[in-house]
Amino acid sequence: MRLKVAVQFSQVTKKFYRGKRYQPSLVEWLDALFTGKSFDKPKFKALDRVSFEIKKGQVLGFVGSNGAGKSTILKLVMKITYPNSGEVETQGSIAGLLELGTGFHGNLTGRENVYLYGSILGFSRARVREIYDDIVEFAGVEESMESPLKQFSSGMVARLGFAVAIHLNPDILVIDEVLAVGDMSFQEKCMRFMKDYCRDPKHTVLFVSHNVENVKMICDEVIWIEQGRVKKRGKTKTVVEEYIKFQRKREV
Repeated sequence: MRLKVAVQFSQVTKKFYRGKRYQPSLVEWLDALFTGKSFDKPKFKALDRVSFEIKKGQVLGFVGSNGAGKSTILKLVMKITYPNSGEVETQGSIAGLLELGTGFHGNLTGRENVYLYGSILGFSRARVREIYDDIVEFAGVEESMESPLKQFSSGMVARLGFAVAIHLNPDILVIDEVLAVGDMSFQEKCMRFMKDYCRDPKHTVLFVSHNVENVKMICDEVIWIEQGRVKKRGKTKTVVEEYIKFQRKREV
């Protein structure tokens, strides 16, 4: 992997079971045992031989229909899941917000969860202590930090998770559509922060959103994912406009 590349996907395929995990019949088990053949499992390809690279300091957006594979890409980057084939390489520390409660525990207090999430991301307790007050102030949940997280609203959890991720100042920041859970004022606050954050050439950002205005606001380039494959990559304005036309045609 070249020094200036932060993230690289090389022919990555990721499969998931569709519905309940497949349970082969006794006949299928016996057939596999005596013939060496494998039985078919009903899987679908969330990603199909996807290749791309993201350079350090680049702000890259992902757009695509529901189920296109956008969030799967982010989970692979954060090593929440792993590819069935191909390689995913990253350089530097990674933090992000993919799903509500990622890295959090409902029975722990807000304070305890900040330290837990920081340790999961590989940061020392001393480092988290240094930025704790800034995290809480940004999230705007000071009065609830000694309460169990299960008493937080979904918006409060999103605010706290985002605040922790950005204040740890990772080399690679990964943000999914989960920001839409927060209230309007907090979403606007996040986008203002993201615009400033993304101007720093040291920050590599992967951003997924169905709000194309947010994508256009902060992203240098966009990758359009459709049915698990890269349909197009290019300048944000160009790719987003083509994506919007595509969606409008599908709705007709």
